[in-house]
Amino acid sequence: MALSEGFGFEERWLRAVVREVPKREDIFQSGQLGNAQYVLGGLGNCQVKALRDWSRAMSLVEIGSQSKACLTRLGSLLAEYDPSLEEDGTWWIIHAKLSFSTDDIWFYSYYVNDFQATKFTRSDLRSGMLAFRSDSASYIEKKCLFPLLHTMSATRLGNAFGVLRQLDRDVFERSEPEDVRLAASVVGFVILDWMNARARTTVGVEELMMPGRPGRWLGLSRRRMDRYLDVIQDAYNKAVLWVSRTAGLNSVATAPEVPPLALLRAYFIELLEGADPVTALELGVELERSGGSRDCLTSPPA
Repeated sequence: MALSEGFGFEERWLRAVVREVPKREDIFQSGQLGNAQYVLGGLGNCQVKALRDWSRAMSLVEIGSQSKACLTRLGSLLAEYDPSLEEDGTWWIIHAKLSFSTDDIWFYSYYVNDFQATKFTRSDLRSGMLAFRSDSASYIEKKCLFPLLHTMSATRLGNAFGVLRQLDRDVFERSEPEDVRLAASVVGFVILDWMNARARTTVGVEELMMPGRPGRWLGLSRRRMDRYLDVIQDAYNKAVLWVSRTAGLNSVATAPEVPPLALLRAYFIELLEGADPVTALELGVELERSGGSRDCLTSPPA
């Protein structure tokens, strides 16, 4: 398990990563931990290592040859449009990426996708993790439960978004997000990103609501998902996706000529420049096709 350091992350820590990685590709190298502690805001060695792993799991950072770090295309796009990570859409995307990751931080994905309770205690969540993985109770508490709760309390994901909201000392709940917190274009990006990763252009709406799918990640009811799909379809004149509703089978089709990151660019262009959705999408597609941002050069396989 990569996140053996047993720490979650805070919003200010990720802001430092987006700011510093482009300037210091050696920031996560073993011999640079002392420097990393300083530039990342006074973190300890274990916190720096955990932050490295979280950043990779959420697809913000890649570690290339000689442990050199760089921002991914997603990380570079966020650094371009939202360098301070202030926008709610940025954090929904981070959350969706973490919900998709099942190896390094399985406990995050487990909570979002497999843990069913909407109101629960710390003990309930610990028991669920123990049943899901055959690790010791001490390991689950320190290396899984603590990092998850730390992350939820130290970012807007928890109380503000309702992904995991604390009600009392050891009592929690999850709830659907408010419309004002979750833009339709962000929902569209998460759907396109999930489908693009599977080389799919159609999907049933019911499938979108299953564990391991965008509806589950975003905490949406079927009614809310239907509403978001209609808004996306209408806002972009079916250039992003369109919904087919037939007896007993509702499905979504996407346009392969719209890369997911182009829609994400459109979200920021609409938000920051006040462009209308169609114009923003056209510009987003044009910018994305012109090259986007570089990826790390990783070492060739041995």
